[in-house]
Amino acid sequence: MSDNAWFVGFAQRNNPEIVVAVLFEGGKESKLAVPIVRDVIKAFYDKKARLGIPNLPGIARTDRPSDAPPPPALPAPKLTGD
Repeated sequence: MSDNAWFVGFAQRNNPEIVVAVLFEGGKESKLAVPIVRDVIKAFYDKKARLGIPNLPGIARTDRPSDAPPPPALPAPKLTGD
């Protein structure tokens, strides 16, 4: 049985609007899953550009002003047991 490769990526850094998780069966190394995540995120932003949907301000920024509030936390998933 071969090892699987997986990678999770998101964009934008400070206020993510897309999260992509890739599982490459038999990929052995995560570096093989990274280009897939990159291509999906690129396709997402390319489609937004074609549709004329503006990106959020500061998409290219890599820092946040020190007085800016942190991004909101995502709610924890609710787990149910059977």
